[in-house]
Amino acid sequence: MTTTTTGTKGRKSNITTAATITSSLLVQNVIQGLHQVADPKTKDWFTNYVKGTTWIGCKVPIVRKVVKDVWSRTEIKSTTRTKTTTTTTKSKQKKNAKQGEDEEDDEEKLKKDEPTEEEDMILILVLDSAVTLLQQEECDVKLAGMILLSECMPIQQLVTRLTLQRLYDDVLLGNHVPDWSSADWFAMRVLRKIVFSEYGNPTLIDQVLNFTTLQDTSEENYTFVRRCGVVSFLQYDKPANRKQLPHDFGPKLIQACERSLLTSPDERFTQTGIAWVLRYVLLIHPTKQSLKSGKTNNNNRKKKKTADSDDDDDDDNDNINDEIIDEAKEAMEMIVRHGPLWTMEAKKSLVEKLSKNDPRRNQILKLGNGSKDTNKNNHDDKGDADDGDDSDGNSTKNKKKKRKTTK
Repeated sequence: MTTTTTGTKGRKSNITTAATITSSLLVQNVIQGLHQVADPKTKDWFTNYVKGTTWIGCKVPIVRKVVKDVWSRTEIKSTTRTKTTTTTTKSKQKKNAKQGEDEEDDEEKLKKDEPTEEEDMILILVLDSAVTLLQQEECDVKLAGMILLSECMPIQQLVTRLTLQRLYDDVLLGNHVPDWSSADWFAMRVLRKIVFSEYGNPTLIDQVLNFTTLQDTSEENYTFVRRCGVVSFLQYDKPANRKQLPHDFGPKLIQACERSLLTSPDERFTQTGIAWVLRYVLLIHPTKQSLKSGKTNNNNRKKKKTADSDDDDDDDNDNINDEIIDEAKEAMEMIVRHGPLWTMEAKKSLVEKLSKNDPRRNQILKLGNGSKDTNKNNHDDKGDADDGDDSDGNSTKNKKKKRKTTK
């Protein structure tokens, strides 16, 4: 018996029902594996740290090991990866042999990039299994789904509009990342890999930024979906990541942060998520880019060397003034514009990376005549997921267990 499914790029393929059974078994094996190595002390610690959540009791390295072990025993993975690797090698060999035939080589590469039926099965298997894991109640099971996506799924198949749309429809809209820990893990382990990938495109980036446009309903609160829309770009200030994004991305990110803030200004995790991202944007130095031609100023100068060099230099200098992009300034203007909205916790997070001599530090801390009391928010969690550098939250209701707002 076979079922017709739509694979990547809209191509239909006949996949046997064994694919669905394999997906179910994969999920079952992962969950069983986690239960076998669960630690009651770890469960109690996480349950106390992230209030209102449930856990099996596995730390990140343990979850990763279980997922990798189960995935290594999945037969379809082994066979397909070998074929994919062989195809890639042959494609490179043909490309090297046809360096003078660019157009023909591009057409050949497109054909080679077209997914085979086995590659379609990998996409279906991993995506279905990951979505099912993400829909479970336990946070460490959700994490297993994220690791399956980000570390087992081929990057070319992860970074597609169809994959992102599936995750949005079946995971985010279903509120299956209902706490700060799951939301930040999902943003930084899955979405960040999509938006900063060399295989990505502006459409996917805009799709993630548009998470901040989602409005709450009488039945659902989408605070953590909007948070994902900004936290996914947490390492935007790194040069390697900036190269993967369009030149006009900075202003778009700041607009998304502002949009999210105005949608739910009283939500603690809205504010801390935005502040977490903007603290790094405030460190970005002004850059010069040729917005009209899409080329750097130095290249433009070389092409403009003529007999009338003086006039050309003047014109080029005029272009430089028009091409300066100061994202830190735009971020600061947005922060100041909404000064009365910021809580003291968020303001302290915003200035976390600024030097003590930076005048913006005191300016931000003094915004508004009084600080909002974050303890009034309806959350009892202690903070944001650690990105390896810092986190920016603390307990809101349990004053006896209050921690520092930032590391």
